[in-house]
Amino acid sequence: MKGNTLFLSIILLSCITLIIFSGCDAINAAFAKRYEKGCEKDNAKDCMMIGLLYFQGDGVPKDYLLAANLFEKSCSLGYGGGCHELADSFRFGLGVEKDTTRAIQLDMKACNLGEALGCNSLGLDYRNGRMVPTDRERAAYFLQKACDMGEDLGCQNLKALEKSPSK
Repeated sequence: MKGNTLFLSIILLSCITLIIFSGCDAINAAFAKRYEKGCEKDNAKDCMMIGLLYFQGDGVPKDYLLAANLFEKSCSLGYGGGCHELADSFRFGLGVEKDTTRAIQLDMKACNLGEALGCNSLGLDYRNGRMVPTDRERAAYFLQKACDMGEDLGCQNLKALEKSPSK
């Protein structure tokens, strides 16, 4: 039993040392390999996750175009998170040509697939008149939907909308 404890302690110390001296890039590079394999096997969530690593340049070179392609694959496989990330790529023109209409469509798809952040983004778009006409009723609908899905940000944004004066 004592030998196992010593072995586990050495492993733990090695992991901590790796984190301290190599930073998160080494860990993210290992995750990237895992996510790439999963994405090759059409695991939609893994496609989104490797896309996020490329989008942020964490453990892999930053590549917005590759990230957008991976988000597209994730979305086409029916994963709402991938649709929302692709919507943000179109919203801000990162890796793809800026297309606000496509961003709204993708966040709508994300929301319909159960991605709370897609619903939250739609709520903010309607609240702020960003890419769509201002519509407090639609904003409240999407923010409530995000909140109902457990997204705290949706709940906070809904409260802020309710406290703000109508124009």
